[in-house]
Amino acid sequence: MVKALIAGKPMHEILDLKGRVRASREELFESLSTEQFSAVHTFVADEIMQHIEQIEQRIERMEQYLLDGLRPCSRS
Repeated sequence: MVKALIAGKPMHEILDLKGRVRASREELFESLSTEQFSAVHTFVADEIMQHIEQIEQRIERMEQYLLDGLRPCSRS
């Protein structure tokens, strides 16, 4: 949803992507009102999303590194 909001998608498309959230469609619509989501909000949200994605990539690399390191131990 955040990526769709950053990309400027129409509200109905954003709400269709809601996934696992507890809020109702009406609550989401109110909180995601693009009238209140300025260019500054878009910039900040995009920066945060990029940072999260970088961290996720680092976690994946670390997990792979650890699994590769454990592989010789599992053959014993």
